[in-house]
Amino acid sequence: MFTYRHIIWLLICLIMIILILYSFNKKRPSLDKVLTTALIISILSEITKVFSVIKLVPSSNNELLLPYISLNHLPLHFCSIQIILIGIAKYMKDKNKRETLLAFMAPTCFYGALLALAMPSIFQTTISVEQAFIHPISYQFFIFHAMLIALGLIIVKSNEIKREYKHLKSTCLLIYLMGLYQYI
Repeated sequence: MFTYRHIIWLLICLIMIILILYSFNKKRPSLDKVLTTALIISILSEITKVFSVIKLVPSSNNELLLPYISLNHLPLHFCSIQIILIGIAKYMKDKNKRETLLAFMAPTCFYGALLALAMPSIFQTTISVEQAFIHPISYQFFIFHAMLIALGLIIVKSNEIKREYKHLKSTCLLIYLMGLYQYI
């Protein structure tokens, strides 16, 4: 971590986030349009990840090669779950539930992705740091997390959520429950 390659990626992400926020401030699209764009980017990102890490392994009788993705690449990480939450927020009709969901997403997108960028797990589990600019998974990882940071900030700037104690409680409860889920 914090090799010159990592720092270059962090600078690229910072520039992307600044450009996204500048574009948002200039054009002022609705949050629904932002969520649609984020959902498309997220789905393309996940497809890129799957095709970057999928391996063909022999079947038990060695007659077939079957696709295999290791567990650490399944979309069950905190940031990957945001893809599902973005889709739910986009199509949710109940305003109170949507506000609660957006109030959960804003800090978890921002802080979760910020931590992921600071400590990129791909360099320990998938690729070496030397592959930071030649492997598609690094592009997927850094672009996706930069988008999540920008999305967290845009949710706050959209004024669709109010800063209320109930949102802090519900966010902490959901984070706790998601943490428990991984131990079940």
